[in-house]
Amino acid sequence: MSRPDWPGGGGGVNLGQSIVVLSLLILLLLPSAIQEEIQKKEFRITEELEIGSLVGSIDARPGFTYSFNQDVRDFRIDARTGEIRTQGRIDRETVNDGIFDLVVISSSPTYPIQVTIIVEDINDNPPTFPSSYTQLSFSESSPKGSRVILDVATDRDVGLNGKIKDYYISSGNEEGVFSLQVSENPASQNYYLYLETVGPLDTETKDNYLLNITAVDSGNPPLKGWMGLSITVLDINDNPPEFEKEEYLAVINETSPVGSFVIQVSAVDRDSGENSRVSYSLLPSLDGDSFNVDSDTGVITTSKPLTCTDNRCQVTLVASDHGIPKQVSQSTVRINLIDANDHSPQITFRYFPDQSAKFATVEENAKSGSLVAAISVTDKDKGINGRTSVEITAGNEFGHFRLDSRAADVHILRVDGQLDRESIREYNLTVVAYDAGNPPRTSSSYLIVNVNDINDHAPVFTSSLYTAVLSEAAPIGTFVSAPLAVDADSGVNSNIYYSIVAGNDNQWFEIQHQSGLITTRMSLDRELLEKVNLKISARDGGTNPRFADTTVQISILDVNDMTPTFGRESVEVTVSEHSPVGTKVVTLTATDGDKGANGTVIYKLEKTKGSQAFGMNTKTGILTVQQDIDREKVKEFPLVVTAEDMGQPALTSTVMVNVKISDINDNVPVFYPDKYFVVLQTDFPTEELIVQLRAIDADEGINSAVVYDIAEGETGSFRLEQSTGRLYLARPVSQLTDTRYKLMVSARDGKGRKSAKMAEVEILVDNDRLRYFSCSQELYNFNIAEDSGLSNANVGRRVGQVAFDSANLVDDLEYIITDGNENGVFSIRPTDGVIQTSAAVDREMQGLYRMKVNAKSNQEALSAVCIVEVEVSDVNDNIPEVENINRI
Repeated sequence: MSRPDWPGGGGGVNLGQSIVVLSLLILLLLPSAIQEEIQKKEFRITEELEIGSLVGSIDARPGFTYSFNQDVRDFRIDARTGEIRTQGRIDRETVNDGIFDLVVISSSPTYPIQVTIIVEDINDNPPTFPSSYTQLSFSESSPKGSRVILDVATDRDVGLNGKIKDYYISSGNEEGVFSLQVSENPASQNYYLYLETVGPLDTETKDNYLLNITAVDSGNPPLKGWMGLSITVLDINDNPPEFEKEEYLAVINETSPVGSFVIQVSAVDRDSGENSRVSYSLLPSLDGDSFNVDSDTGVITTSKPLTCTDNRCQVTLVASDHGIPKQVSQSTVRINLIDANDHSPQITFRYFPDQSAKFATVEENAKSGSLVAAISVTDKDKGINGRTSVEITAGNEFGHFRLDSRAADVHILRVDGQLDRESIREYNLTVVAYDAGNPPRTSSSYLIVNVNDINDHAPVFTSSLYTAVLSEAAPIGTFVSAPLAVDADSGVNSNIYYSIVAGNDNQWFEIQHQSGLITTRMSLDRELLEKVNLKISARDGGTNPRFADTTVQISILDVNDMTPTFGRESVEVTVSEHSPVGTKVVTLTATDGDKGANGTVIYKLEKTKGSQAFGMNTKTGILTVQQDIDREKVKEFPLVVTAEDMGQPALTSTVMVNVKISDINDNVPVFYPDKYFVVLQTDFPTEELIVQLRAIDADEGINSAVVYDIAEGETGSFRLEQSTGRLYLARPVSQLTDTRYKLMVSARDGKGRKSAKMAEVEILVDNDRLRYFSCSQELYNFNIAEDSGLSNANVGRRVGQVAFDSANLVDDLEYIITDGNENGVFSIRPTDGVIQTSAAVDREMQGLYRMKVNAKSNQEALSAVCIVEVEVSDVNDNIPEVENINRI
C-alpha cells in the first residue's frame, strides 16, 4: 500500500509523522504558549485489572483521530472516541514508580495531550524473608532477655500493603521460652527484629527448638510470609553430681585392719561429656583422716585404726565433675563401729541447787526422799558393753541416803533417814559403777555431802519503790538503778541473787544477778512505752530459798526520733477550673509519734512550677486555690508538700500532690482554617471528600465535642457530616447549576455554645472561565529571628513576599493566608502578597511555620495556592530556670 504524499512535497513522508514533527517544532518555538494550551490528563487505576478495562478518556474532537506517539504495550486508545483501555496485565511492582507518562497525538496539527496513568497498589505480594531457613544457637546459661537479631521481611508492595504489621512465632514455641521484639532504629526509617529469651533454657530438658517465624503485612486482607528458625541450646556445666542417697550408713568392727572395705558410693551427673565425669574425695574432718576413697570408683576403705567418738564415725563425701567451672555436691557417710568393751564407766556428779559447786549440800531438816545429787554414768562402749549399774559401797553405814535409778545411766541420790547436823556434818560416799561386759570393767568416785543449817530468814529490800529517769536515746549499757536487799542468815543462806520477774516484756533491761545492778540491754522507744515498772525479786542461797520483791519505776523521756509521716506517698485530687480563690482542694495530714514540740507538725508547700496558684495553711494542712486557674492553659499541677516537726533538729517528710483541673464549658469552638478554597473537576466523584473542616474547642469531654452545620449557602448540592466536619457532594458535578458556591459553616459544642466566627467555604467548579495560577516558586522558604522580648515585640517586620504568575492580569487579586497561622503570628498584605509579623515571634513556642497562601478574586473564578515555610532563628532571650530548688 502506498502512503499519501505531503502536498507540494516530494512524497515518501507520512502525514501523521509530519504532524508530529510540526507539533514538536511548535513545542520548541512556543514554550510559554504550550504551558497555557497543552492538555494534561491524569488517570488512576489499580494493578492487575482485567484486559480491556477502561482507564479514562481524553477530550476527543469530532472528525479527529488519536493515537499514542509511540508503541505502548500495556494500553490502547480508541482512535475516534479517545477511550484508553488496558491491553495487558499491569503489575505495579514492575512499573517505574508505578507511573506511565504517555503522549497522545491527533490527526490534525494540534497540541499533543500529556497523559499520566498512576497505577495504585493492591496487596498481591506477601512478606518475604531473605532466607526461608536460618540456624542459630543460645547457651543454656543465657539470662532472660538475651537477644539475637534476625533478618526482617520485606514486601514488594507499597504503602500499607508493603508495611510489615506484625511478627509472631506461629509454631515451635509451646514452652513459651522465646518471644519476638521489634525496635525502631532512631537513625533511619528501618527497624530491628530480635529473638529474645523470656524463659529458662535447659539442655537436659530440650536441646533444640524449630520455630516458625511469621510476618504479616498491613494489607486488607493481610498476606503472610514464613521463615524456619532452628535453635540449638548449648550445654553448660549447670548440673552438679547427684548422689544416689543423701546419707549412707555402714557398719564395721572398730578393730578392723587398715585398708578394710567400708562402703561404695555412687553419684550421677545429668550433663554430658567431661561435664558429667565424676570424681570422689573426702572433706577434711575429725573422722575423715581415718578413711580413704577411690576417686574413680567411690569405694571407701579404712586408712588407720578407728577411734571415733561413741563408736560413730562421720565423713563428708564430695563428688566433683570435670566441667569448667566444676560443680560439686556432698553426701554424708555415717559409719557405726561394733564395740569391743575397751572403755571403763565414767562417773559424773551434779549438785543442787548450785550445779557449779564441788560438793553436795542438804538441809538438816530435809525430809526423806529429798533430792541431794544426780549421778551420771557414761561408757563409750556400745551395746551390752556400755550398759552400767551403780551402788554405794562405803560412807552410808547409817543408811541416811539411797539411790533411785531413773535411767540406765542416771541415778538420783536422795535422803533416806533423819539427818542430824550436830552428829554428822559431812558424808563421804564411795560410789562404784560396773559395766556388763565380759569380763566387766569398773570405776569408783567419792561424793561429799555437807549438811547445812536451815534457812529461816528472807531477804529484805532497803526500799519498796525505786525510781529512775532515762532518755529514749540512752545507749545500751546505761545505768538505771541498783536496788539492794539484805538477809539476816549467814553463810550460803545469806547470799542474795537478783532477777527481773515482771515488767520487762520488751527485754529492754537486764540485771546483774549477784549485785542487783540494772542496765539497758536494748535501745528504748518512748513511742512504744513511756513508763516501765520492773518487778525485782531477791532470793537467798538457801536450799529452800526465801524471796523478797520490790518495784523499780522507770520514766522514759522523748527525743525527736520520729519523722512526720503522711498516709501515702502521693495524693491525687481534682478541682474545677476558675474555682474562687480560697476554695479548699484537699486536707493533708501527717502524724508524728513524738511528744510535745517533737510531735507538733507544720506544713509547707514547696516552690515548684505552678505552685504559686495554691496556698497551704501551715497548721491545718489545708491546700487552697490562690489564683484563677484555666484548665486550657494548665491541666494538672504536680505539687510537693513538706511536713516538718518542731524538734531540734527538725525531721521532715514529703508527699506528692497531683492536682488535676476539671473542665467547665468556658470555650466555644474556633475554626482554623476559617477560609477554604476548593476546585471541583468535572469528574469529581460524589463519595470523595471535598474538604475537611476543623473547629477546635479547648474544653474537654462533651464540652469539646463539635457539631457542624451549614448556616448559609446552597445546602441541596452539598452534604456535611455534622459529627466530623467532612463536606461531600450531594449530587454529581454534572448536575450542579452554578460554577461558584459559597457556604458558611457554623460549629457548636456538646452543650450548644456556638463558634463566634463561621467558616467560609468557596467551591469552584472547573469550567472554561476558571483560571489556574501557579506560584513563582514551588516552595517559599523564609527566615526571621524571634523577638528578643515578648512584651516589646517588633510587630510588622517583613518576612517575605509570594507572587503568582500572570497575577497582573487580574485587577482585584487578593492574597489570603488560609492555613498554618493558627496563632496569628503572621499576616499578608492582600494587594501584593508581602508577609509580615503581626504578633510576637517566639522560637520556644514554635520554630517552624508551614503556611498555605491562596489568592481570590470577586470578578473572576481562579485557583491559586502557594506553600510558605518560615523558620524562626533563635536569640538568647531565656535565662536558666531551676524547676525544683528543693532537689538541689
